[in-house]
Amino acid sequence: MQYIYKDLNGSIIGSFSRKNKAIFTHHDSYFHGHFISVDRSVTSHVDSVSVNFDKTTFKVSK
Repeated sequence: MQYIYKDLNGSIIGSFSRKNKAIFTHHDSYFHGHFISVDRSVTSHVDSVSVNFDKTTFKVSK
């Protein structure tokens, strides 16, 4: 299931590792991250992030 949030402020907490893939990250990725909104009403695993100058988009799973 995918959720879309607009104008949501928060932080991504995660780990990146090229040497320990599948230990600290998923088996098919070098990064594993979680998002938490400033007001702590939204927390989730981060599946992907897209960033540009006009907007930032997060695709997260519940």
